[in-house]
Amino acid sequence: MVVDWPVNPNGRFVDGTWRVGYDIEPGLYRTVTGDCYWERLSGLSGISGDRITNGITNGPSYVEILPTDVAFSSSRCGAWERVED
Repeated sequence: MVVDWPVNPNGRFVDGTWRVGYDIEPGLYRTVTGDCYWERLSGLSGISGDRITNGITNGPSYVEILPTDVAFSSSRCGAWERVED
């Protein structure tokens, strides 16, 4: 499911699939929830070839979302918060 909202001004978002540059801004994000699955995507076709990289974390984690990423997706991660540059 792709959520079609404008960029969140407070730099926070929750689990789901978010388009970079439209739903969320590129940057460094963190979450404090464990047992989290995330992936950076080059497309939204739903095939594994869209996956740039992914991870499963157990505890607090950081992910750098690049301006060249098309989307970012996560599950069981709770809230992501942008880390100030």
